[in-house]
Amino acid sequence: IRFSIKVRDTKNNVSGEIYSNWVQVPNYTPPSAPTVTIQNGSGQSYGSGQTPTFAIQNELTFAWTATAGVHGISEVQYRIDNGSYTAISDQSWLNPNGTILNNAVKLSQNYLPAADGTHTLYLRVKDNHVDPSQRKVSAEVSIQFTRDTTAPNIDLPTPEGAHGQQEGVPILTASDSVTITSIVDANLASFTVKAIPHNLQQGTADPTQEITLFTGDASTVFPKQISLNGHNLSERLYTLRVYAQDTVGNSQSEEEQFFFVETAQTEPRKIRLYDPEQTEQGQ
Repeated sequence: IRFSIKVRDTKNNVSGEIYSNWVQVPNYTPPSAPTVTIQNGSGQSYGSGQTPTFAIQNELTFAWTATAGVHGISEVQYRIDNGSYTAISDQSWLNPNGTILNNAVKLSQNYLPAADGTHTLYLRVKDNHVDPSQRKVSAEVSIQFTRDTTAPNIDLPTPEGAHGQQEGVPILTASDSVTITSIVDANLASFTVKAIPHNLQQGTADPTQEITLFTGDASTVFPKQISLNGHNLSERLYTLRVYAQDTVGNSQSEEEQFFFVETAQTEPRKIRLYDPEQTEQGQ
């Protein structure tokens, strides 16, 4: 700013106006801290001060709202955990037609901590004072997020029955059950247990004929026993497959095998797998 001075005498005569030099007024007022929310692709979000309500895998999306204040806003800056502050380029805005005061950004896994667990995102803004040396930053605001890149850990023991084994594979009947000892994942969403029959001629599992034995979620109590009764299993070899997925898309499956017979025998019956080429030749 600068000042001007002129005087008026008692006869109402006015002098010419004299101007002072330009004076730079120091910037004593930092901008207000922004607000921030973390979002996911399912439309969920939570704000700073809240416990994370969902986990993220390889992308972190956060949105902010800032107040322009006296000198406007020149930069939005972020850091994660003990990292250094980085200015967010307008080329990264998720809303390119929006403004720096209200926008969002998506960070890829290259910008995220490698370790799973809870981390802290910090956000602040810098004002747009005409003199760059006078620009001030706001107080920082923080928000936590949880990264999860680990697939569910499934403990599926070999099925046990009282009817012996055939070729090293346990023999089960409708009176038996299979057990899942545990599925460990802090963000478990769901899991399915399926029996996949093997083709009697080819000897390979046929997923088109799979039978769902059980569907569970994070509320399921382990160990979980699943009865084989009532599923219309036929006498043949089956692959028992457990598939689990968590809320961010990490998944895992485990498999075991069993022979199913309708009635237990004193001597284990033989369930043979035939070679179709030999069958055609009458062998």
